[in-house]
Amino acid sequence: METRTYQVYKYQELPREAQEKALENWRIDMDYTFLEEYMNELLAEKLTKNKITTESEETSLEYDLSYCQGSHVSFSGRFFLPEYPDYVFNISRSYNLEINYKDDHEHAYEMPDDPEYSKAENAFLTIYKQICKELFDAGRSYIEEEDKEENIVAIFDANDYYFTINGKID
Repeated sequence: METRTYQVYKYQELPREAQEKALENWRIDMDYTFLEEYMNELLAEKLTKNKITTESEETSLEYDLSYCQGSHVSFSGRFFLPEYPDYVFNISRSYNLEINYKDDHEHAYEMPDDPEYSKAENAFLTIYKQICKELFDAGRSYIEEEDKEENIVAIFDANDYYFTINGKID
């Protein structure tokens, strides 16, 4: 058996280079625990603000807020606009929009030729794209706030974390 002894430091005691490494390590491992809840609550607020109703048990939200080519926010489900009460707007997980005519019993079926179709489609897609953009921007802001040095240091202090001289949490 071999016993090794090494020193540990509070974040503030580390040299700046080790502090930067500690922050980098934290950001790499960060799972943004409350982001999903935040994004779903924000989606619900945006739908309400735009007077869009939904069958919420079928609504899902997907997002990738990284800084790479595939970054996006999308949501899927069955939605209803008050301006177009006769239509059901179905967004699939593959981002396809299908609009069906809704009868009095809430059953959707294929629409006959309808001059209002294009207006309904444009109205819904305009709102949909705006909500997706707002959610993307809000999600990015959330991450940027969580990634601020002062917020991470507050977590280190609150949890009484100690570090090795190279910035690794002990």
